[in-house]
Amino acid sequence: MTADLAAAYAQAALTHPGVRGVVPVGEAFMRAVQAGVAMRNPFEPTPRTVDLWWPEDRFHPSGHGAYLSGLVMFGALTGIDPASFSATERAARALGISAVQALQLQWVASQQLSASGHALRALPCLAASQPAATANGCGARAR
Repeated sequence: MTADLAAAYAQAALTHPGVRGVVPVGEAFMRAVQAGVAMRNPFEPTPRTVDLWWPEDRFHPSGHGAYLSGLVMFGALTGIDPASFSATERAARALGISAVQALQLQWVASQQLSASGHALRALPCLAASQPAATANGCGARAR
């Protein structure tokens, strides 16, 4: 189903000249499941995997799913590899995502973006806890 949806969205994007592409969030969710990072069946929890779905309705993303979505969107829009973040990335911490889970989801986002043809550049200084680190160039300081 994920592949069918991705193909339909890609086809729709081709028919609308104002659309530049489709961000592969659904494919990233599937990659997380296939890589053993996320549980396949949210009704049968699997040890050491994350649940990407909100437990109240199983249609909306959980904090883990929202974090993965955000990483994929960030990478697609900026061209910066989501794997440039560290295990202690602030958004992950704020969502209650462990350091190990943050790294796994960053890896999934990076892998999916690359597989979907997005050119990514690493920005290692994002992993450093520098207050001066910015998405447009680390070390840039406000004057």
